Amino acid sequence: MTSAVIQSAVDDANTSVSRAESIRAFARLPDELTIAAGELMPTLKVRRAIVRTRIAPVIDTMYDHAPSNRAGLDPAIAFREESHA
Repeated sequence: MTSAVIQSAVDDANTSVSRAESIRAFARLPDELTIAAGELMPTLKVRRAIVRTRIAPVIDTMYDHAPSNRAGLDPAIAFREESHA
């Protein structure tokens, strides 16, 4: 899937939610999450602590370029909050 296709889907999804609920930033991961890599449990639940550690640079980059209303947020906390949504 290309970034343009993903952006189009995000734009469509954002039309039906408030600004507070909207997706404002996203990033494509270099690889899929897998059980073999230890990122998923056998039930396909995400092992958040492991994933958060491995993709910390991606998360940091997202928040470095985020609007100023996100300034001061700890990326790990923001990732946890967004992954529960």
